[in-house]
Amino acid sequence: MRYEDQEFDVPPDEFPSPLAFLPPKSSKARPRVVRRDIGSEMAGIQALLNQNFEVSESGEELVASGEDAIAFWTNGIGELPEDWDRFIPDDLVDVTVRQESVTPQVRVSSGVDWLNLDMKFESGGAVVREEELRACLEHGRRLVQLEDGTYAPVDPEKVGDVLTRMAEIYATAGMAEKLPLSQAGRVQDLLKMVQNAKVSASAKTLFSKIEDIDEIPSVPKPRTLKADLRPYQKDGFSWLVFLHELNSGGILADDMGLGKTVQAIALLLWAKSKYKRKLNLVVAPTSVVPNWDREIRKFAPGLKTVVWQGPNRHQNAPDLEKADVMITSYALLRRDEELLQALDLRYVILDEAQHIKNPMSQTARSAKKLSSERRLALTGTPIENRLSELWSIFDFVSPGLLGQLKAFEERIARPIDRGDMETAQRLRATIKPFVMRRLKSDVAADLPDKIEQEMIVPLAEEQAKLYKQILGQVRKSILSEVEKKGVSKAQIQILAALTRLRQVACDPRLMKLPDTEFNDDDSGKLGALREIVDEAVSGGHRVLVFSQFVQMLNHIRTALDSDGVQYEYLDGSTKDRLEKVDRFNEDASVPVFLISLKAGGTGLNLTGADTVVHFDPWWNPAVEDQATDRAHRIGQTRNVNVYKLIAAGTVEEKILELSAKKRDLVSNVLSTEGSPLKGLTKADVENLFSE
Repeated sequence: MRYEDQEFDVPPDEFPSPLAFLPPKSSKARPRVVRRDIGSEMAGIQALLNQNFEVSESGEELVASGEDAIAFWTNGIGELPEDWDRFIPDDLVDVTVRQESVTPQVRVSSGVDWLNLDMKFESGGAVVREEELRACLEHGRRLVQLEDGTYAPVDPEKVGDVLTRMAEIYATAGMAEKLPLSQAGRVQDLLKMVQNAKVSASAKTLFSKIEDIDEIPSVPKPRTLKADLRPYQKDGFSWLVFLHELNSGGILADDMGLGKTVQAIALLLWAKSKYKRKLNLVVAPTSVVPNWDREIRKFAPGLKTVVWQGPNRHQNAPDLEKADVMITSYALLRRDEELLQALDLRYVILDEAQHIKNPMSQTARSAKKLSSERRLALTGTPIENRLSELWSIFDFVSPGLLGQLKAFEERIARPIDRGDMETAQRLRATIKPFVMRRLKSDVAADLPDKIEQEMIVPLAEEQAKLYKQILGQVRKSILSEVEKKGVSKAQIQILAALTRLRQVACDPRLMKLPDTEFNDDDSGKLGALREIVDEAVSGGHRVLVFSQFVQMLNHIRTALDSDGVQYEYLDGSTKDRLEKVDRFNEDASVPVFLISLKAGGTGLNLTGADTVVHFDPWWNPAVEDQATDRAHRIGQTRNVNVYKLIAAGTVEEKILELSAKKRDLVSNVLSTEGSPLKGLTKADVENLFSE
């Protein structure tokens, strides 16, 4: 504090004397007394304390550091009284701190099949290098040095999120000036975070088309296509052509029965008419390969097909030179990997693409090694259990779009599993342009309703006793394993125990216990099924019966034989699948079709039936829906009734509570509503094995 020509230190932690005594100026003069304004001095100290200064350890100084120092230097110093003197340290004399915070500036333009992203960060027209900005955020600083030597404040949340999005884009697309259109979703997500972004007219048009299928130009169906496409199928075909012209892959994820095959066939016909002939490869489940051949012959007779199947398939190799479509199976995709990888292909189309849902499987690895101009995946169930399945399919159709698997699981899948809806929205934005998913309820108003009913069936007397006995045996061992290993490492034991309990719940004979004799009357569900079949046949209805246990189907066959009911039968060993399907669809005197879930859940068109019975429902609703959709698909003209037989008081009832979670995972990522899937917990296991 200065009093005329005299200055006094003001210790911040001491209360000074109001009088200061100074020595006389000469030997004859009297001592001098300065009366200090203690109120003003304390107000000055308080003014600095209000700026978040603190008393130093020595008690002699006021110190501001870190964020408080930056706040004082940028704003607080201007709030001090005007009559205060300010002394600037030498190393801060030339420092200029701008008032404007660093903000991102972005320009987006596009070409036929690329995007250009010009991104920079600036304050008042001065640019900051990205590396300097990242270092500033990593070290927790709130001021960053710009290229002109000045400094500017940084908001870590706003700038940090933008830098994260940019890193995601360049991590998957590389640092090339032109980004592939597979990054369109991420670029749009980035634009939402930046104010006053400048987007070229061509890029705006492109984004509009990607966002809304109605903006995609309608493409006339190929003249050689022998099928009348429904309106939504025309839209799907136009979307496939749009992706083709963008040089991008995609997932046609329409609900089962909406005609994904004919939309894909239309695309192949269109490509052949526009470009010179080139071989395309379709990979499908073994049981579906003949169906693809038949569909192409029916709808696109102008396409020459080669079915690559059977022990003598290599004899067909010369035919590939003039063929348009080669059709093979996932099993042969692995077995003939070297031959298939050597092919020069326009398209690789994976039907029932959930076969590559495990990214570590040999099937997935073989598919991703194929060489083609473009890739397309068809699946009604892009997610059956977990988000890594969706990642694996995208890793085929658009490698790199979702980054590396480990990073995807850490940054995307796990947060969504924990309920992070913002992350789910980001994932939707990324994949939306490259997934087309229509449900029956969305696009097929003329498709009859599917009426589902869960029938809780009591166990037969001896069956209930056996169930309780088996439950007592497995409960103790399973809970012990879970306690020692945890749920994830005890999955094999858990599933084995659940299978035993499900077998008892279906029919005690499935257990094949020695020294025991059971018959049809000892299965509560078999009795219920016979009643359903009797009522359905009497009313002129036709029935599909699905079971995961082939031995159970054999017991059902015996029961229907004794009841005098005619039926068709299909399991994994059946050779003449299509003949059986045709007979059932065309011969109304055969009212029942018995089908093993694994063998008949895909690739069959059974619109001759209007009643579906799941004898042993499991906890994967996606697989059950596929089976049900053998009957509930385009071409069906009647309501489809679906019965799920649930054994009362068993794991089947408890599994009902868990099964809905898997449906929610699909809707959460591919639509705008729903809750994400939670993993199986210790409490879930205890509940499943409780009495």
